[in-house]
Amino acid sequence: MNLPDGTVSIFTDGSALPRKPGHMFPPAGFGFAAVTGGNGHEHTGGREIACKCGPVDPSTPNVKTATNNSSELVAFTRALQWARSSHLTQSRAIVLRFDSAYASMIASGSWKARKHKDLAAEARAAWTDLRKHTNNNLWLRHVRGHSKHAWNDRADHLASQGRQGQSIYHELATL
Repeated sequence: MNLPDGTVSIFTDGSALPRKPGHMFPPAGFGFAAVTGGNGHEHTGGREIACKCGPVDPSTPNVKTATNNSSELVAFTRALQWARSSHLTQSRAIVLRFDSAYASMIASGSWKARKHKDLAAEARAAWTDLRKHTNNNLWLRHVRGHSKHAWNDRADHLASQGRQGQSIYHELATL
């Protein structure tokens, strides 16, 4: 897939430790890295223009329990919301890069949520809003998790930092 010049790809990931009986919120986190430039749709040699991570805990809107799937969906949703509001994505094509088919298919409306329904509704609303905002210059593209893909590894690292309770947000002032 050839991307239009200036495309921003946003690599997302969520992370949660297995839940123990009776514990609704094991350590969990989300992360995303927004990238532009470089070579091809993998953005080899590209540069990170923004990143964000944080914990998924009882204060996370629309989250009733922390699982790997809910953490992936939080990451995907926060990436969509960031892309809609950031000056760095205005008038640019956007590709959401995911290693979780669950998060992408729920957010895009291809699958119906059986769990995490409030979070799924937030994700679908964010997807619809960004799709309209970009005049349909919004795509999905899978990247295999744990495949030594530099930008997916970056999102995975951010999600791990979020799982450890860290909240990080960096954005370039200009491109």
